[in-house]
Amino acid sequence: HDEVETAKKGLLEARQVARTQDASVAGRLASYLSLGRTYRWDAELDAKFARLTPDEVRDALRRHVDPSRISVVKAGDFTRLAAKPAGAKAN
Repeated sequence: HDEVETAKKGLLEARQVARTQDASVAGRLASYLSLGRTYRWDAELDAKFARLTPDEVRDALRRHVDPSRISVVKAGDFTRLAAKPAGAKAN
């Protein structure tokens, strides 16, 4: 439950910050012009995000995300990790 609330707060704050950036506002206005949307649509979307419950988020993930189709990619130089004994923490 706390994870969903934290995620919602972060999403809503990021959307709010984006609305303070000239480039983001200009891009969104241009996009909305072609889509027939206004900032009222944006406000309604924010309200929908704010009302989401953990069960609704879980159900949506189950409907739209197939765990067997998720790719996990690890990148970097793992030579230091390979040289450490099993169970040792990396710096």
